[in-house]
Amino acid sequence: MLLYLTKYGINDIILICLCIFLLFFSIISSVLGGNMDLNEFVNLIIVCLEKELGDGYSVEHRKILKNNSIEFDSIVIMEEGHNIAPNIYMQSFYLDFINGRDIGDIIREILRVFRTCRKSDYERLCNKIDPEHFQDNIIIRLVNYEKNIEMLKQAVYDRVEDDLAVTYHYVIKCGKEKATIRIDRKLCECLGIPEKTVKENAVNNSMRINPPTFDRMDNILLKSINKYLGCDRAKKEAIETFQRNDGLNMYVLSTEDRSNGAVSLLYNGILDRISKVIGGNFYILPSSVHEIIIVPDNESMSRDFLDGMVMSVNRECVDPEEVLSDRVYYYPDNQFVISGSSVDSSEGS
Repeated sequence: MLLYLTKYGINDIILICLCIFLLFFSIISSVLGGNMDLNEFVNLIIVCLEKELGDGYSVEHRKILKNNSIEFDSIVIMEEGHNIAPNIYMQSFYLDFINGRDIGDIIREILRVFRTCRKSDYERLCNKIDPEHFQDNIIIRLVNYEKNIEMLKQAVYDRVEDDLAVTYHYVIKCGKEKATIRIDRKLCECLGIPEKTVKENAVNNSMRINPPTFDRMDNILLKSINKYLGCDRAKKEAIETFQRNDGLNMYVLSTEDRSNGAVSLLYNGILDRISKVIGGNFYILPSSVHEIIIVPDNESMSRDFLDGMVMSVNRECVDPEEVLSDRVYYYPDNQFVISGSSVDSSEGS
């Protein structure tokens, strides 16, 4: 597609390149189908697991509410005497099944996942959280407020701007891997830690654990082109296209691991530093929960065009679970200050 960018106007090029960019940093949902629907498949899995495990275990089907109120089907295998068990998501196993994978092979893999998680340090760490060091491992994430009202009813959170919310998460390290637990009021009560204490160091922790990154979009795209396009002619024409359009004059703000990187908008002083780097005011495009697009306000693109671009990209290129907002923000008008309006956690309940 990059070979034909020169046939389009600059606005078309921008929209095309933004979609290409998102393909490198978001996972597009698979479309499921087949003769057996997902609920029937999960019920079959439960019956097979109960037969395989025997007494001393219970198997449950749960709907897990993820970001933007997207529900995922999971099963939980609970062993007698244990109070923590992993959620094992079913969508990928269902897709394998309708593509011909043997049900017995699926059952064996689910049991392997369960036994591996059970033997890990996860339960030990959860049961032995040290309240004294709890604060040092709390980070924040940025989500859409309206799309997550149900989840926020129990969560510790704060409002940002009119349409966003900050949630708080506890980081658990198991070897080289890292997992997070969303902090809710029940966990705070269990640990005897006030919500105010949870929030005190979360922004600074996030900056330390998930440092921000800021680079021109054309630099990121050209690295991808260099890696994935094997034709020298294609590389040359793509690079020439970017250079003729001044690299599209867009920047990408995220975190080093490119996961939930939109939260870097909230890092202390980050917007002021960006303004100094690009030399003035700028538009903030919430391309997903993982990254933010920064567009200098040099009058080369209208606000209406940017509004339409964000809505179009959200509908066509971004996984529904990863949509952050349809709104275009503007600095310095939008400062992304955590409001603290959720101190009264009864809101929305």
